[in-house]
Amino acid sequence: MSLDAIIWDFDGTMVDSLEHNRNITLKVLEKMNIAPPEELNELEQYRNLNYMYRNWKDLYRFGYNMNEEEVYNAGKLWTPLQTEYNSNLKFYPGIKEIIIMFKDKLQAICSQNSKLNIEKVLELEGVKEIFNLVIGYEEVAHAKQKPDPEALIICLKKFFDDNAKKTVVYIGDHEEDSIFAKNADQEINQQGNNIRIISIIISFNNFNKKNKYSSPDYRVNGSNELKELLLEIEKL
Repeated sequence: MSLDAIIWDFDGTMVDSLEHNRNITLKVLEKMNIAPPEELNELEQYRNLNYMYRNWKDLYRFGYNMNEEEVYNAGKLWTPLQTEYNSNLKFYPGIKEIIIMFKDKLQAICSQNSKLNIEKVLELEGVKEIFNLVIGYEEVAHAKQKPDPEALIICLKKFFDDNAKKTVVYIGDHEEDSIFAKNADQEINQQGNNIRIISIIISFNNFNKKNKYSSPDYRVNGSNELKELLLEIEKL
């Protein structure tokens, strides 16, 4: 099997942004005059809460007891607050090695983080030129955020302009990411393309929170397992 492209999620997949995101969440809730739940007091409790829900909208709707309008307003606050709050995010160990190892492949990032923040980290890590495309939160309408496949469809259409058979890997850390990949796989092929999207869920520190909403093609713990799996897929 020829591996044609690797598309990454960002937060929790390439970088450990848990504390960063908790701080942003606290700032969002403060600006909206909403009392934070107890789970935001402890980092591990926040991690568990974050992985409990299908996607960030469900987390805000049910975890933080927001109504639909408040969820929408919270989403709009994220990008400026992310840009404002600099936490010097760095890659997980081994991620940079994988990016460089597959530098001859098309690579992109589809994330709900800000494109500006992502590109700052890529530049800091010295791999910005390897990435063909970065799609951040601000480039996709609020209603089209994950798990809606819009961002991934945009990426695939920029990468491939013919109907030749292609194999793409999408790597994320949340069950929402596997739903995102499966939704994109279904939609892009309904449009007459011949693209197979393989979903991989990666976890670090043996934290792999499964839920009932999805079933990725593969699960790996850490960058070494991810590297081995990508090499395996390429050989199939």
